[in-house]
Amino acid sequence: MVNNSKLYKIYKKLYDIGKNINENVNAQELYDIACDFTTNELDFDKCIIFEHDDSNGWFKVVKSKGYDNPVQLKILSIINLLLSGEVIEYLRVKGIPIVHTIDNPKKEVESLLKSLFLDEAYFELFGGDSEVPYGLIIVGNQSESKEENSSSILNDNESFLMLALGNFMVQLSNTINNIIFYNNWREEKDKLEENIEIRTKELEEQKRAFEAIYRTTKDGIAILDIETTAFLDANPAYCEMTGYTKEEILRTSCMKLSIEEDKQRSAEALAEVVKKGYITDFTKSCIKKDGTIIIVSMSISLMDDKKRVLISSKDITKKKEMEKELQEMNKYLEIKVQKEVEKNRKTEFQLLEQSKNASMGEMIGNIAHQWRQPLSAITTLASTVKLNDQLGILETDEIDEKMDKIVDKANYLSKTIDTFRNFLKADNLEYKEFVLESTVERSLQIVESTMKDLHIKLINNIDLTKNSKLMGVQSELSQVIINILNNGKDILKEKKIDEPWIQLDLINEDNNYIISIEDNGGGIPKEVMPKIFDPYFTTKHQSQGTGLGLHMSYRIITESFKGKLYVHNTTNGAKFFIKLPI
Repeated sequence: MVNNSKLYKIYKKLYDIGKNINENVNAQELYDIACDFTTNELDFDKCIIFEHDDSNGWFKVVKSKGYDNPVQLKILSIINLLLSGEVIEYLRVKGIPIVHTIDNPKKEVESLLKSLFLDEAYFELFGGDSEVPYGLIIVGNQSESKEENSSSILNDNESFLMLALGNFMVQLSNTINNIIFYNNWREEKDKLEENIEIRTKELEEQKRAFEAIYRTTKDGIAILDIETTAFLDANPAYCEMTGYTKEEILRTSCMKLSIEEDKQRSAEALAEVVKKGYITDFTKSCIKKDGTIIIVSMSISLMDDKKRVLISSKDITKKKEMEKELQEMNKYLEIKVQKEVEKNRKTEFQLLEQSKNASMGEMIGNIAHQWRQPLSAITTLASTVKLNDQLGILETDEIDEKMDKIVDKANYLSKTIDTFRNFLKADNLEYKEFVLESTVERSLQIVESTMKDLHIKLINNIDLTKNSKLMGVQSELSQVIINILNNGKDILKEKKIDEPWIQLDLINEDNNYIISIEDNGGGIPKEVMPKIFDPYFTTKHQSQGTGLGLHMSYRIITESFKGKLYVHNTTNGAKFFIKLPI
């Protein structure tokens, strides 16, 4: 049985501990007190304290007493308990200590007690909360080393000792929680003070920066009373912009500086600021001290007290003057452009007229070539009939024969007229769908007589039985083909090429029709090639060419048909390509 003097000593110790421990005691000092009290005062063999490690969730041994064997100490250092493990979970859920004795064993701790070299033990969580306890204390005895006066857990004679242990555990938990609280409070206090210091420095920096901007910015900044528009403050730039000193500015108002025509608009702008909180790009005219008028652009913001407004102003007088000058210049340029457009239209019309005249000349030349031989034959036949009649040798059969030939030649002339009439028919001048192959065939009919007279062989590789459909003005494409054929004809004639020929091909490639026209005239000189489609450029004598045929052809293909016209030299001569989108 515990004698009264020992009880007095134990509770005196508890009293002293309670009086001396406070928030200034750290956890390690508290663990020393716990180990000393449980082993020295309560006579337990051993005391082990586990602490929760927030970084990994384990409970690991941070303090022990009663272990002198190095092997045992090594084992203690590697024991870790899980928060969700059997021992901690049981204590957490039940909310009461575990007491394990030989007579009353607890299976939850049997395995752990072997690792701790204990036969009987007392387990209790301390500090923290029910979800995550701060630590675990285990006190107990080992049978073989148990001395006669050491504690025996749950021994009725020792119930006062267990009560004292319970009282100590309350003190331990409360002190740990106080330490946690005060540590957190100090940390938050330090952080708060640090944040206040940082924020104070930031505000001071912002204030200095604002003051620097306020003093040095080129924009005029002022603060107005919203009711009277009286100036409450103004920066140097605002004073310089208006011509007033700061003292003079503070004796007047923004409304007084406004021209009469803008006062109503200014009042409406302030009303909008009150309603919306701000406006930007408000433009008005102000009167400077010297009486001159300036145009300013303002941004106005309502301040927090709802009684003042902050205005930022820029003098945009020069900008407005430049805008006015620019408008006048644009107006002048617009008139000039219109005149140039009109001039270009006249030039364009002249080009078209010249091109038409040139094409008509080519057409008349082709007609003349086709009519010359039939007319010559008719004249010869008529002269022969007349001469034979005068000589008295004209026979009836001969008259019939000669007249039939004259009729054939006249029919040929009529057919030629029809060919040229069809070429010039009005429906060929309309934008509509037409057949590409028949367009090429008609174009060849126009020039074939001229080609024959010059002994130029036309090689037409285009399959005339096909019906390749295309949208556009049919006669324009015919004009382009005839222009290129005539260009090839002139080169072959000029260079006096032996066995001259012109070859036509048609392919369908990448959703495009490509007509190629190649001659064996030796090609286009390199220095001439870049200028081949320029207006008025020609290598022919002035009496033979106007320099408009290929230029107009290029414009027809690129503008009317949205295609491409280009030329390459081959081993034979020049090869023109007419690329037409389907």
